[in-house]
Amino acid sequence: MTKPKKYNYKDYGPDAFDVPIGTGTGNKARFKLPTIGGQQILGCLEEGLKLGSSIPLIGGLFKIGSHAIDRLKDAHIDAQFSAISTELGDLRDGIDGVNAKVEAQGKALQGAMDGMKTELEGAMKQQGKKFDKDIQNLDAKIAEAQGETKREFEQQRAAMKAQKQELESKINEVTEQLTQAQDQLQKELTDFKNEVNEQIKEVKDKISQANTKISNLQAEKDELQEDFQKAQHQTQRKMEDLHQDFEDYQAETDSKFKVQEAKYQTDLEEAKEEFEVKAQNIDAQLKDNQEILTEHEEDLASVKYEQKKQNILHQELAEELQETNDLLHTQQRKLNLVSQQMDDIQEEVHLRMDKLSKEVNQKTEQTLNIAKDATKKVDRLTKEVSQMRDDLENFEEQVQKNKEETEKIKQQVKQTNQRLDNLLKTQALFGIKQGTETEKKGSEDTRLFGEHEKSQLLSEEADKKNTQQDQVQSQEQEGEDIPVSEQAQQVLEEVNQVQSQVLQQLQAIQEELKTNLSEVESAPPLSTPPPKPSTTTAIEVIKAESKVKIKKKALERQKAEEQKAKNKQKHAEHQAQVNPAPSNQKSAQLAQKQVEEEKKETEKAQKELTHAQEELSSLMVITLP
Repeated sequence: MTKPKKYNYKDYGPDAFDVPIGTGTGNKARFKLPTIGGQQILGCLEEGLKLGSSIPLIGGLFKIGSHAIDRLKDAHIDAQFSAISTELGDLRDGIDGVNAKVEAQGKALQGAMDGMKTELEGAMKQQGKKFDKDIQNLDAKIAEAQGETKREFEQQRAAMKAQKQELESKINEVTEQLTQAQDQLQKELTDFKNEVNEQIKEVKDKISQANTKISNLQAEKDELQEDFQKAQHQTQRKMEDLHQDFEDYQAETDSKFKVQEAKYQTDLEEAKEEFEVKAQNIDAQLKDNQEILTEHEEDLASVKYEQKKQNILHQELAEELQETNDLLHTQQRKLNLVSQQMDDIQEEVHLRMDKLSKEVNQKTEQTLNIAKDATKKVDRLTKEVSQMRDDLENFEEQVQKNKEETEKIKQQVKQTNQRLDNLLKTQALFGIKQGTETEKKGSEDTRLFGEHEKSQLLSEEADKKNTQQDQVQSQEQEGEDIPVSEQAQQVLEEVNQVQSQVLQQLQAIQEELKTNLSEVESAPPLSTPPPKPSTTTAIEVIKAESKVKIKKKALERQKAEEQKAKNKQKHAEHQAQVNPAPSNQKSAQLAQKQVEEEKKETEKAQKELTHAQEELSSLMVITLP
């Protein structure tokens, strides 16, 4: 079973009433009697001219005036329909403008993200080229260096390659994150645009439905106009026939009275003696004529009653026409309400788009600042690496000096060995071979010569040089490198410390980059302190807030309508108490019904607002940390 439609109206007076539309549908339309206005004034003039058309002789002039007033009413109604069509066209233009603005803002955000991505990739590529150049320089030095220095250079090259690979991985990670953020933003903008398009499509469908209803109402108005003209024509014909019959009867009665009067005069002159008899006959005839006159008066009263009934029918038709006009006004007000809601939606869309643009700009600035800080830190590390390179060059010079000193020591050791060999040969030639002591000395000489041990004849300096020579020879035989001096060892330790510090700084920079990127990705907007899990949830929260605002405004408007209906009800009840006429009683009843309908609409708007607030609360609970 279909529920009767309910309408909200603003400008109805105490004479408004409901009229059923269709048969068995339960639908009702709200109408009111003519009040002060262009359409109502024309209706009053038309009714006055119709009443004047019943006057003999000048009735034709009043009929012509009534026809002219009817044409003016049609022109006035057509002008109202054209105004409604113009407002619908303006509403469509506004919807198209909103759609174009949303698409332009989406393209602007896409261009900003592409520019930021290109700039970051260029800076990272330049830094990679610097690392490649430093690695090539180290390769050239490694090719020239040997021993421990070569291993240190190789370790530095491996460390720089690891740094380069890590930097490239960070570059790829940042690029991928930017691409994902760009895709996510594009997807959200597309979803938002599709949603706005769906809302616009719904509004356009409502507008087309309103146009269809207006066309149907226009057709019903034309049918009612034709029925009214037919009834008016029939009533005029009946009135003309009635006037003609009345005139014929009046002429016939006058002629009869004249004949009777002549006859009575003749009878009085011819036979005064038969006066009493004739008088009785005349009295009887007079009674008969009186009865006939009474019957004619009753017929005339019935004719007047029929005329009043026709006038009431005419008034009802006029009221139906007025109700149709009021329904058209109601549809126009509904379209105005839809237009206001579209303006509210458009305002919310602009506010949310501005907010999203600010958030994206803030995140972009934060990302650029992080990239700039990373570039500065990498430049500082490059300077430190160049300083290390200079230290290594100094270290190479020191190593070269140490090598030269080692060569000098080797020469001195060689000379000492030669002198020692000569001395041993001399002892062998002039040594004593007799006795136990001689054998002991010979054995000692042989052991000294064979094992290259220290001799008491050597000075302390020769002893030190001999010890150094033994150590060098033993290390050369075992394949070990010659130990460097304490200064060289300190330089190596300093280089290792600097290298470890550089690695620690690089690790700290990497951790800082990761932390900053994670903070940028998870940072909430400045206007909302609690972090949000995703941009999709943020968009849903924005939609819910916009819906709550729209429902609040709708509830405020509905409460205002309810208050107006209550004021009209009070006025109608006061009029009914002052003047308890049927029309005033009917107006009071209609005003009471309208108040009840407005209360139902207010309750419905309150429920919708509560539902929207519950949805917003559920979304806010999801976004809590």
